[in-house]
Amino acid sequence: MAFHQFKTEIFIQAPAEHVWHVMLDVERWPEWTASISKVILLDQGPIAVGKRAKVIQPKLQPAVWKFTKIQPNTGFEWITGNFMLRMAAQHWIQPVSGGVQVTLSVDVSGWLGGYVAKKYGKLTQDYIQMEANGLKTKSESR
Repeated sequence: MAFHQFKTEIFIQAPAEHVWHVMLDVERWPEWTASISKVILLDQGPIAVGKRAKVIQPKLQPAVWKFTKIQPNTGFEWITGNFMLRMAAQHWIQPVSGGVQVTLSVDVSGWLGGYVAKKYGKLTQDYIQMEANGLKTKSESR
């Protein structure tokens, strides 16, 4: 089984709580990153572990992501996939002097992981960077 990670880090000059609220409002991501066309929450109530969201992205098939880890003001992880391909995306906020350091990553694994990482690796890395840049712009323009 193959395992590949795509990752970026960015400094954001804003409080962790503010960046967290922007980051967790996943349905509004299309307003600040072109890497996401639409996000639809599939379960009632606030975002929590076990809740799901359908994510629609340009050049990719729609995918249902399930929240697996949530730490308020710190970040979250969600996963999508099946026994052949699993993708886990992490969104973490670390307070630093003058703001926060945000780390975004996507781990690709499973029997098809190597193929998917090779075919979509550049697009994945580009989308992660677009998300980081958009999060920075949105968080700093409050």
